[in-house]
Parts: sequence; structure tokens; C-alpha cells
Amino acid sequence: MTQPLKCTAWIITVSEPTTAAFPSRLKAQEDYLGTQLAPWLLDTPPAWLARCHSFHFMRYIDASHEGHGGITVELRFLGSADVLAEAAPEVERALSEQQASGAITKSQGKEVSGWRADDAYGGTTLNEPFAHLLASSSRLALELLREPRRDFAARKAVVQNWTHCVRLIASGMG
Repeated sequence: MTQPLKCTAWIITVSEPTTAAFPSRLKAQEDYLGTQLAPWLLDTPPAWLARCHSFHFMRYIDASHEGHGGITVELRFLGSADVLAEAAPEVERALSEQQASGAITKSQGKEVSGWRADDAYGGTTLNEPFAHLLASSSRLALELLREPRRDFAARKAVVQNWTHCVRLIASGMG
């Protein structure tokens, strides 16, 4: 992509479980990702998604990040301003349907803005490779989370192995 990447995002708040214990909150978030986000973005992706540079998400379980309270997922799409403008109504519709079904309690869209990897993430020369890493990680997580046969311990082991591989690739140190 030769144009600077643009980003649009939604902060999605997942319904709280009956208990505030961390494992229950994590399960609520993982259930949302595996049963709502994975089918929508992987099985029946909207047509405009193929014209996006990529999508990824960040997960939050508490209010430690500004703008995030409760159990949230920040879903981000990267691409041209035109494609992101085309995507917005469909994303809003899908999230409204999820809210109506009780899968989420609310969603809040963010303004389209420029996207770049700041110096802490390698700087602007690594924008696209870093965006691809985030997208690949998000797709891997969605695929893993929609496999109900894997319990938390099994998923944790898989993620630790992925992290080990990325460290070996990036630094030669696992």
C-alpha cells in the first residue's frame, strides 16, 4: 500500500458475567470473540474487508487503558479513507445486531485517523509489517478461540508457543 494507512475503530463492551472473577471475565470476552467476531470476519466477511489493508483487535479486561472500562475489545480496520467510510455503516449495523442480541452491551466508534507504528513499535518504516503482524495475530486468536474443545490451559500453551516463535524470528532469542 503506497498511501498512508488510515484507521477506524470501535470500542466494544462485552456483557459482564455473573461473577467478577478474572477467569469468568476472560471467558466472557473469549466467548464473544469466538462466537461473534470470528464468524463475522472470518467465515462470512463483508465484501469491503477484502479492500482493507487489514483488521486487528486489542483486548482489555479492566479499565487500565484510557477509554476502556469493563470487558472491552477495540476492533480496528486499516485502509484507505474511502474503504473505511464504506465499512462504517456495515460495522455499525453488525454491532447493533450484536447489542440487540445481548452479545455486547455497547459499542462506540472512533474517528478515522492516521495510523502508524510509533518508535516503540519500530517506527514508520515498519508500519505495514507491524500491521500485518497485528492482523495475523488477531486471525490466529480468532481461529483458536472458536475451537471450543481447547480449554484455557491448552490455549495458554499454544499462545506461549506462538510468542516463543515470534521472539526467535525477531531476535534469535526464544
